[in-house]
Amino acid sequence: MKALRANLGYIILCLVELAIGVILLIDPDRFTRAVLFLVGAVLLVAGVVCVIRYFITSPELAAMEKNLAIGLLCLIAGALFVFRNSLFPSLTHIYGIALLIVGAMKFQQGIDRLRFHMPYWYLTVLNALIALVISVLILLDPFKALEMLWRVVAIALIVEAVLDLAAIITGLKAGPTPVSGPPLGQVPERFTKGGGAAASAAPDPDFQPVANEAAKPAAPAPYTPEDMKPVSPDEKK
Repeated sequence: MKALRANLGYIILCLVELAIGVILLIDPDRFTRAVLFLVGAVLLVAGVVCVIRYFITSPELAAMEKNLAIGLLCLIAGALFVFRNSLFPSLTHIYGIALLIVGAMKFQQGIDRLRFHMPYWYLTVLNALIALVISVLILLDPFKALEMLWRVVAIALIVEAVLDLAAIITGLKAGPTPVSGPPLGQVPERFTKGGGAAASAAPDPDFQPVANEAAKPAAPAPYTPEDMKPVSPDEKK
């Protein structure tokens, strides 16, 4: 249950990715226009907020924050997204670049799981290879049709979400991988104070104290009656 709570955010992200892929596969044109309109609206609001903040702050702080320039850029980009969203078929290529980066990172993650002898490592590698292949297809654009390209993106989202969920579920079933010795950063019990009844009853022979007689200082010789005799002035000379 603790592992499930730890991966809950990632599971929700996979489910959202799966839902977006299904909707995009059903009606790619309307969905992309709706997404672009929503992004444009957010950029317009952010641009207005930045411009207003520029004029209500002190000149020194406004010069440092550059809110006027950021606000103008957000307003222009938001207006293009809202009113001329047909100008952005290249968003598929942006997604292709992002998918290429994610695929490379997942491939290393799968190889890391293999080197750590973790189970189901091949699911991560398969996910990475599919992401890399689809990203290359998106960037090369052999279809020459925007709707077909968006459908490829939708299929990529669905496949990625399903494989990510499979990797999470198999990882939860496998549980933590066994390791030898104490966990990293944990002090062995025999080095701690009062390390258990067994440690106090049977001390480790490798850590027995070694007597070193040569290192001990020699005890002073005891005084004798001859040492207590008074010394005459002639003997001091």
